[in-house]
Formats: sequence, structure tokens, C-alpha cells
Amino acid sequence: MGKHRTAVVLTTLALSLLGVAPAQADDANLPLIQGVVVDQFGNAVDNVNVEATRPTGEVAASSLTYASQWPNGPQHGYFFLAVGHKGDFVLTFERSGFAPLEVDDVLVKRRLQRVSLGEVTMTRLLPTTTTATLTDNSIPVGDRGEVNFKTVSKQVAPVPGEAKVTVDGDKVDTVTLKKGAGRLTLPKLGAGTHDVQVLFLGDPDTGVLPSKSKPVELTVTKKKKHHHRSVARPNAW
Repeated sequence: MGKHRTAVVLTTLALSLLGVAPAQADDANLPLIQGVVVDQFGNAVDNVNVEATRPTGEVAASSLTYASQWPNGPQHGYFFLAVGHKGDFVLTFERSGFAPLEVDDVLVKRRLQRVSLGEVTMTRLLPTTTTATLTDNSIPVGDRGEVNFKTVSKQVAPVPGEAKVTVDGDKVDTVTLKKGAGRLTLPKLGAGTHDVQVLFLGDPDTGVLPSKSKPVELTVTKKKKHHHRSVARPNAW
């Protein structure tokens, strides 16, 4: 990042920390690209690093989103990039806790053009918790166990996506969650104890992250052998 771009980013961040909202871009910054970054819930997001790159790989401009002063009040999540010349640009958006975003083919056709992208949605990454229980903790050899599982998130309900079920570390099957929950009948297992675990795979559309349940122990017992006693028959005399 060049000295000028670094200064712009640091100045914007400093003003934001001081509670001072910089003004929106004016005609002196033309040509420029502007927009507002929001998350998947429609909330404006400040302090996103936005960068415009030319096809050559040269960074034309960069900035942080901030609360810009507008006639009807501050607009959080606002950014503008004074790209200097017309051309085709790729915009990248990055902030901790969000999935990186890239927007291709942003075209500035004229030297004094203001290209407005409107709202640009970044996906906020959301933690989840996955739990698993067995219908029966102990079953005889020849029977099939059953695992029940559920994934929850404070921000998304019900959680969509798929979960992978493993037994002793080996994949058994993948199940699509219904209302955030699932159930799977396990294959027949040999006698002994087996660790059953569920891995929720996450969902990129809603931003919910993968999570893994604690292992639950399934005991498979040998069937008891039945000993037949011979009964002495009385002599038929």
C-alpha cells in the first residue's frame, strides 16, 4: 500500500475512533466508486477495508468504511474510492469476522463519473454449537444404533446446512438438517465401545460456521449364550 493510500486509511480510522464522521465524497474526488457495506441482516458495517485494483494488479485506491455525514444523519458503512482514472476495477472487501468478498468488473467509463454500487453485502461469520445424543447408549450385537443431533446459533434459527456423522473417526453418512436437527441410523457394529461424533459443515449463504459435537459412546454388547441342560428321562420299565 502506497504512502498516500496508507494515510487515507489511517486518517479515516482515526476520525472514526474519535467519533468524528468524515464528509461524503465530493466532486473533487472524481472519478470515484462509492457504496455502503452491510451484513446479511442489513446492518451497516464500519471499518471494512475496501480496495480497488486495476487489471494490471495495481491498487488504484483503498479506504475503510465509516459513518459519513449526510443531510438526514450519518450513514454507517459508507466508502468511496477515488480511483484517479477511468477503467475496469476489481473491488475487494475484508474485515475480521467476515467472509472476504470480491466484486469484479466495476467499470468507470468517464473521467468525471461517480459510480454508485448501492449496498454491498458481506457475510458475517456466525458461531454455532452442535450436540449429539444416542437413542440407546447400549445395544446388542446385530442391532443398529441411532444418533440424534442438533445445531444452534444465536443469530440464525433454524440453522440450515448439512452434518457429517462419523463412527470411530470414519464417515458414515451426511445428513441435511431439518429445522436445525437431524437423525441417523448407524450401521451394524462389532462388539465393544464406539465413538459417535457429528460435524456440522457450516452454511456459506447464512454465514454459520462449522462446529463439532462431543463424542458420544455407544456400547455394543455380545449376546449371551444360552446353555441347554439335558434332562434325564426316567427309564421306561
